[in-house]
Amino acid sequence: MASNGYLKLVDLGFAKRMTSGQTYTVCGTPDYIAPEIVASKGHNKAVDWWSLGVLLFEMLTGLTPYYDPQGNVFKIYERIMKEQLQFPKEPKLCGEVKALITSLLFVKPERRLGSFKGGANDIKDHIWFRGFEWSAMESRRMRVPYKPSVKKPEELLSVYDEEPEETFTDFCRWDPPFDLIGRR
Repeated sequence: MASNGYLKLVDLGFAKRMTSGQTYTVCGTPDYIAPEIVASKGHNKAVDWWSLGVLLFEMLTGLTPYYDPQGNVFKIYERIMKEQLQFPKEPKLCGEVKALITSLLFVKPERRLGSFKGGANDIKDHIWFRGFEWSAMESRRMRVPYKPSVKKPEELLSVYDEEPEETFTDFCRWDPPFDLIGRR
């Protein structure tokens, strides 16, 4: 999280600049690896949409979709390749977010949301994001729900010890209890 309250998701440890449409490099966190990487079939940017689906699933449920309690990488890979996506009973997720995650976790990369001509816009236009003001977020006009109080950038490492005053449990509505661009 940045000092302004906006999230920063960065993990460039395995980043690769693609010079062609396909690559065969195998790297990444096992729980986030797309089936086409596990199968060594070659892959393209559709693997990033798969990882986004895994990230959303984990953020909303607390576990990755093909998690193995022992951390056995081979079992995780086997689950990615063979198991049907299942959502936990708790927390209860609405149909819209389940549809979004499911469309990001299609085994066939050409059918995965984000892989079509519209790219990221197809994801941003998904029904789960209805009412979410992407331009306000991108221009940082959206009021953040939690802003850490830090004096020096290194203090951001310790904000994870703090609990925000409010927690959000209704993952199916973009009507947060905080002001979006001063309209409430």
